[in-house]
Amino acid sequence: MRRIIVGFILFILFLAQNCFAQGQGLTGRLLVKSNYFDVYADDEIDPYQLLTKINYEYLLHGLQWKSLDKETTFGGETIELVLAQMLDGLYEEVADILDIHLANFHSTVVFFKDRVSLTDFLWQQYNLVLDQRSIYYHQDNIIYASFDQLNKGLLGRQIASAILTQYLGVPAPSLIEDVLCSVVESTLLKSQ
Repeated sequence: MRRIIVGFILFILFLAQNCFAQGQGLTGRLLVKSNYFDVYADDEIDPYQLLTKINYEYLLHGLQWKSLDKETTFGGETIELVLAQMLDGLYEEVADILDIHLANFHSTVVFFKDRVSLTDFLWQQYNLVLDQRSIYYHQDNIIYASFDQLNKGLLGRQIASAILTQYLGVPAPSLIEDVLCSVVESTLLKSQ
């Protein structure tokens, strides 16, 4: 009898956690947790696709290997661990460009398979009519991005927006944020 009760309680906790995640604007499956990000993605998106889309190679210059495939592990590191390290490295590069280093930065990133899915989600979840490739929604501290148009500049731009918002405590004035985020995006794209 005790096992049934414990099993039932665990089941209820699992359901509550999933409902909480959906209520917070999280969709898809948890892909990876890193020091700075919890990354969710549509089921069609895997860590290898994200690595190749963001162009991971510029962050791996200190390592001894030059290429990556889905089945490869390096010293026991899985693709998910490489993705987590790459996202943390991207955050650190954006923080260096802005010269803003936060001790307790953490955010969530959600990748949608395409721009249409992102637009539909923003309408259903927040009643926002936006046709964006990506957006940082500061109320929930979540970066939403369209996978089909993703690159490291686009993701870096939204990370910069998250850093600025967490640093200031409120969203930065739109003109200042746009200028700083554009500098970050262009700097990242030049480094390719």
